[in-house]
Amino acid sequence: MPSVVHLQGRSIMPTSDNIKTYEKEGGMAILDLQESFARTLAIFAAIYVLCIVSALLAFRLYVVLPNRVTNARVTPPSVTEQHVRTTPAALLVVLGSGGHTKEMLTMLQGLEPLRYRPLVFVRAESDARSEGMVKAALPPPSELPSSSVSFSKPDYVLTVPRSRSVGQSWLTTPLTTLRALAASVALVARLQPDVILCNGPGTCIPICAAGYILRFLGVKHVKIIFVESFCRVTTLSLTGKLLYWAADRFLVQWPGLRDKYPQAEYLGQLC
Repeated sequence: MPSVVHLQGRSIMPTSDNIKTYEKEGGMAILDLQESFARTLAIFAAIYVLCIVSALLAFRLYVVLPNRVTNARVTPPSVTEQHVRTTPAALLVVLGSGGHTKEMLTMLQGLEPLRYRPLVFVRAESDARSEGMVKAALPPPSELPSSSVSFSKPDYVLTVPRSRSVGQSWLTTPLTTLRALAASVALVARLQPDVILCNGPGTCIPICAAGYILRFLGVKHVKIIFVESFCRVTTLSLTGKLLYWAADRFLVQWPGLRDKYPQAEYLGQLC
C-alpha cells in the first residue's frame, strides 16, 4: 500500500504521475548542477590556459629584449663587430623630415661601405623631400664603384604609410597606425635586414616594431640601433623614450644625456 506524503500540512497520496514528476524534476536539477559545474570548470581551464600562454609570451618577450650593459662596460661598435661579424650586414635606414634625414646622411658618411650591404632606405609616404636628399647625397647604384656601397635594387628608397600626420585627429590615429604597422611588417619581412638604424622620426616606431615581430617569431634577430638627434641636449625625444629599453644600442650625442640615462652610450657627436 502506498505511503502518505505530508506536504505543507496536507496529506498527499503519491501516485505514479507524482513520482515521475518528482524524478523528472530531480533529474533536471542534477543536470543543471552538472552543466553549471562544467561551465565553471571550463572557465577555470580557460583562465589557466590563458595564464600559461601569457607567461610563455612574456618570457619570450623578455628573451628577445636587448641585454644592454652599463656605460662603463660599453665596447665601441667597431671593436665588437670585428670580432662578431665577418660578413656584410644588411642595413635598413629610417629617414624622416625635420632634419632627421640630414643628420642621418651625415652619420652614414662615416660607415665602412663594404661592411653594410645592401643599404636600403625607408621613408614615410608624405616625406618626398628625404628621397631627394638621399639621391643627391648618394649616387645611383649604377654609378657606384665596385668597392662602394651595394644597394638592393635601383629603387633603394622605399616608403611606408605614416602612423600619424600632423594635425590628424586622434580618433583616426589607431587605424593609420595599424596600416603603417602592417606595411612595415611586410617590408621588414621581405628585406630581413640585419640592422635597423634610426635617429628619431616617428616612422621608425612601426619599422622597429616590425623588427621585433620577426625577433619574437624567431624569423630573424634584427638588431636596432637608435641614435638620438643632435638637437636633444637635455631630454630624449618621444621616439627615444619609447625605444630606450627596446634598442640594442642607444646612442646620445651629449654627455649630459648619458649621465641622465645610464643605459645610453655616448660616443661623441656623430653628425
